Amino acid sequence: MERGEPAVALFLRNSLAGLIFLVCVALPIGCERSPQTPPNKSPGTAGPSASSQPATPAFKAPAAAKPPLNPESKQWTREQAAAHLDDAEAAVSAAIRLIELGAPESPHLTGDWTAERVKAVRVMPLGDAEHVFGVVDEGNDKLLKDVVRIAADGGVAALSIEEMPNARVYASPDRDLFPTLVIGDRQIRVLSDLETEALTIEAPETLRFDLREKDDITAIVLMLDVGGGPVEAARYRWDPYELTFIGPACDQLPDPPGGKFQLDLKRSAALTPMGGELPPPPKIDNTKPPPEEDGPIY
Repeated sequence: MERGEPAVALFLRNSLAGLIFLVCVALPIGCERSPQTPPNKSPGTAGPSASSQPATPAFKAPAAAKPPLNPESKQWTREQAAAHLDDAEAAVSAAIRLIELGAPESPHLTGDWTAERVKAVRVMPLGDAEHVFGVVDEGNDKLLKDVVRIAADGGVAALSIEEMPNARVYASPDRDLFPTLVIGDRQIRVLSDLETEALTIEAPETLRFDLREKDDITAIVLMLDVGGGPVEAARYRWDPYELTFIGPACDQLPDPPGGKFQLDLKRSAALTPMGGELPPPPKIDNTKPPPEEDGPIY
């Protein structure tokens, strides 16, 4: 303290210097925290950057739907279309093109060929010389209806049998073991011999033919339509050595309704009767006089 300086002045001077010192010491401490920095976050910690965010996937346009038929098939010649009949991807397109060329009035050519319609048709080979094209039957996917026959050279012909208006075709994968058949409700014919009736139902009217596979064995079955649904009345297996169907010509029907069924033996050229009941003997008309016999001339 300087001589003669009042005590009060000395206190004020020393207090002001101390206050300035305290402010200078405290000021850096207060400036260490940025006003924008959250209280619980280190000022050196940066927020999430744009580069660390997951990238937004680029928009991808849906792939164009594949056309149901081969677009190039419209330009195929008969020879070119016939060459595609064994191509799984182009067989249907080839068959339709051949129908356009050979049978433009075919009902198969009415309407649009949508994806659903293309899925409902099939091309099946019959050996090396022929194919069949048709609509898969809703009740039996082994059979084709509205069938068109396609020759090896591309010629086409609709399968039409007057006595069998709703016939379906079974394209046998092995004709040495089982024939390719034309199956009607009341009659069956072998495709290779359409003039001959292989099996024909005589009675009753509630019976119909169908085809079934059991344990990899294909057979013709006689189905009876009853109130609870169709039931099997008889089964006919194919004998590949005798080339005939083996099964009953006459037998009892399931009960109900009961009764009997019978095939027409005169119109069942491919039947070898076996099992069931013996059919009744043919009726003989005794009202007709016996035929006159030529006697010797004396």
